Amino acid sequence: MIEFKPVRLEDKQIIERHTMPSGILNCDLAFANMYCWQAMYHSAWAVIDGFLVIRFHIGGSEKIGYMQPVGEGDFAGIIPALREDAHAHGQRLRIIGLTDEGREMIRNMHAGLFAFESDRALEDYVYNAEDLRNLTGRRYQPKRNHINRFMFEYPDFRYENLTRDRFAECMQLEREWRRAHEGHTSELCAEQRAMQRAFDHFEELEMLGGCIYVGDKLVAFTFGSAVNDHTFDTHVEKADTDYDGAFTIINKLFAEHLPERVTLPEFRRILLENILRENQGEEYPLTPDDLAAVEKLRDNEKFRAWIFQILSNKCRRKLKEYTQKTVELPDDLPAGDTTEESLQVREALDRLEETERQIICLNVVGGFKSHEIGEMMQMNHNTVRSRISRGLNKMKEFLA
Repeated sequence: MIEFKPVRLEDKQIIERHTMPSGILNCDLAFANMYCWQAMYHSAWAVIDGFLVIRFHIGGSEKIGYMQPVGEGDFAGIIPALREDAHAHGQRLRIIGLTDEGREMIRNMHAGLFAFESDRALEDYVYNAEDLRNLTGRRYQPKRNHINRFMFEYPDFRYENLTRDRFAECMQLEREWRRAHEGHTSELCAEQRAMQRAFDHFEELEMLGGCIYVGDKLVAFTFGSAVNDHTFDTHVEKADTDYDGAFTIINKLFAEHLPERVTLPEFRRILLENILRENQGEEYPLTPDDLAAVEKLRDNEKFRAWIFQILSNKCRRKLKEYTQKTVELPDDLPAGDTTEESLQVREALDRLEETERQIICLNVVGGFKSHEIGEMMQMNHNTVRSRISRGLNKMKEFLA
């Protein structure tokens, strides 16, 4: 049986080491959600063959569920271990939050063993942050109407960042909201406990939040945290329903105040300056005029392709330097197996064709993942994965 550990605050770093690079848009993978709702869902984690697995109680019931394993590559190989763990608890295996890619992985390796169901009640609402900031187009016309009405009726409103000195007001508004709705249901009580836990560890959980005041009265608040490197989850959003439009305006203004970890223009500026500095010694160095033209690229994918091509070219040059460079070893260099082994590994690497050698170096030495190498070298990530496997096998045969 798999040794699962309850989610604790000190586990944040190791769990986010897996979740932050992932592209899975699922609020349940936000560490803050796992930690704050611990009393209801009893979330626990384990790492199996490099994949993070989250086990929890579905809806706070006795039914056990497993989130889609998080990691690079095909996780279908660990499904038997999850099934064994579920059976040890007297339950069938339930995997929640499957992506389309994850579903195909299971189908391909475990054909006919699983039934797949879609439950809209469990789906997340996913928005582009820019859409929420601008609310342009017919789709967002109702939201704009609510906001305009709110701003007309309450011209003295103001937005404030959610800070520790406002937590007591937020909890009071939450209690008032709960009384106005469904009273003290178990789920609402669990939400209150989750909010209190979030406020108790707001800074450690790297939460961000905002408030709306009308005069001195708090009428809405919200807070959340990152799911991964490019997705932010709004964990809680509460408003006084006597103030029409309060929910809508807190949603919009929070999106406006949500800082990007590094804004794209700032990222480009730093990156381009570094490239310019690095290329000063090149045979055909890039000039400031060359780089100024790149800043005009509005399409993020075009900029991404351009920068990966620069990095790829630089890697190629470095590899050629390494393979062509002759180094005179000092006379007092101690003899030993390590030096001989290193030379053998180097010789095995040199025997690979150039593309395979580049891919192996980027993966093993550079630490790049297959999808990152694929983007650098404009190759399918599955092709990169097979090249890595084939290249390493060739080296093993030579070293055997």
